Amino acid sequence: GDVDHGQLLARAHELRRALETRRGVTKVTLCGPTPRIHIALDPERARAYNLSLADVTRALSDALVGAAPRSLDELGRVVVRVDAGGRPINLGDVATMTHEYTPECGARVDERPGVSGAVWPSTGGSATGDRDPGAIERALAEFAAERAGDGIDLTVLPPSRSLTVTMDLPPGTARDPAEALARRVEVAAKALADRVLVELDASEGGAAPTLTVTLIPAGDASLSSSAAQLRQQLAAIPELLIANVQLAGRPDPARSIAQLAGPELETLHALAGQLAALAQQSGAFEARARGGPSPQRVIELDRAQLAAAGLSTQAVAELIQAASVGVTAGSIAQGEATLPIVVTMGEGGGPLDTGFLELTIPTDAGAVPLRSLVTVRLDQEYPQMQREDRQRVVEVILWPRAAETSTGELRARVARELELPPGYTVRWP
Repeated sequence: GDVDHGQLLARAHELRRALETRRGVTKVTLCGPTPRIHIALDPERARAYNLSLADVTRALSDALVGAAPRSLDELGRVVVRVDAGGRPINLGDVATMTHEYTPECGARVDERPGVSGAVWPSTGGSATGDRDPGAIERALAEFAAERAGDGIDLTVLPPSRSLTVTMDLPPGTARDPAEALARRVEVAAKALADRVLVELDASEGGAAPTLTVTLIPAGDASLSSSAAQLRQQLAAIPELLIANVQLAGRPDPARSIAQLAGPELETLHALAGQLAALAQQSGAFEARARGGPSPQRVIELDRAQLAAAGLSTQAVAELIQAASVGVTAGSIAQGEATLPIVVTMGEGGGPLDTGFLELTIPTDAGAVPLRSLVTVRLDQEYPQMQREDRQRVVEVILWPRAAETSTGELRARVARELELPPGYTVRWP
């Protein structure tokens, strides 16, 4: 709807509570931004007052006991320290505080911001209610009717009539490029449907974000033909790997998988790239290997320098975390919600950022540059891989370019042309 995130989330939680009381429903999950209090500590002002991150988090921890602050203004009046002249240094003197929404899991419905949800049936029941096929639909209709005119639309995409495509984004994809890709997916899907839901899940931290698009084909178009058209359009976006397609809640039979098994990940990924290239060269398939390497920040502490400066590894690690993604320093209650308080040094630079090296950390002998205490490098690391029969496995996902295409000819070509080292095999499950 065309309202703020707070109103959307409030309505979504109301709907979840209404559905969870219905017979045949096990749980209801939501995908949407999460509210939090963000305290951005200004490095220059903190240095001027000789305050450390630990000073701030300790003051917050003490303030949140008993009559805890419940607003941004009250948080700003939390006393971090009293200076030598007896004047209090308040949190608001060294930081800015905002009420914001973290976008780890975001949804867009028909090209507007939204909150999505999924209903999980109880064992032996169905997604439309245990022994009452219309129970969930009636509950949704009642909910929408009771709140008509509040600027929030309720869109229902029943699995029995929906096409769902799940895509992997490249490991390490930052939030802004991921959102740009989500918009491109949304445009492609909107050309085939009247109602479109796009979900971006970046909540796995360093793992690859995933995009999911769910739609009901326009007119009398079939799910399978719409899936083929959408796959063709998405194939033009090289950053995307179509991992799975669901037609009316069932896996798309068009997908094929080749599994390479062996002891070494680098060798497996090299072989997977060769197999995918053979599939592409045939002209019959779109093919891509899953789970490639992603950049990882590696930080090494100089323990001798830490000892000389009288600093603990924990103090340095928390400062780096605050400068990257933030540290949680407690929570406050606002209405029915409990909001986490996240403290960052500056605005936070992300999990791969190295700007924290320019920070200093106060000690009794003066400010010590963080650069003198740590070294940083970026490595390429592989995500955790599946194993079968004690061997690592890398998958190549194959999507046919024509409905009648089979993998028979490709299997024969792979057997002829793909040279497998001893201990490596190809399987076609």
